This record gives sequence, structure tokens and C-alpha cells, in this order.
Amino acid sequence: MEKAMAYMEYEGDFLLIDLDSPEVFAASSLSGMQNAVNIPYQQLIDDPILLLTDKSSMIYLFSEDDDCSQKAAMKLTSTGYNSVTRIVNDTDNR
Repeated sequence: MEKAMAYMEYEGDFLLIDLDSPEVFAASSLSGMQNAVNIPYQQLIDDPILLLTDKSSMIYLFSEDDDCSQKAAMKLTSTGYNSVTRIVNDTDNR
């Protein structure tokens, strides 16, 4: 996760979406990041177009459940977002 965070900060303009519950997001270090937002998985799946209007933005997805981030990436890609990257949770440190 640290390598991914360093890369994102190097790249600059991005949106990091935490797909976990608001409670999990609030307790994580991601909640303090300027470009990080919490959009729970089901909310993103139900209506990805209304949540994210700029389809050219670099979007990173994170979830404690890697299956959720994979499905969310597929959903966003299928609706026209072409710069979607998953951050795979390889440790419990966020």
C-alpha cells in the first residue's frame, strides 16, 4: 500500500475511492488524504455515472475486499471510465 500511495502522490491528479463502509474508512489513514473519498461498494455499483462525472480522471480503487475492488473496476470500465486502477490489499496497514 505504501508503494501505491507514493506513486499516486508522484502522479499528482487522481481520485482515490475507498469502497469500504464509512466506519472502516473513517478509521483508516486514507480518510486524511486530500484526494481520497469514501464511496461504499454497493453505492458505486448502483450508480457509477452520477457519482463520478469526469471519465478521464485517474481513479484508484481500494477495498479490504479485493473482489469488491475488482468488480467496481469492471463496472467503471464498462461505463466509460478508462483510467481505473485497483490497489490490492497485501497487508492490513492502510
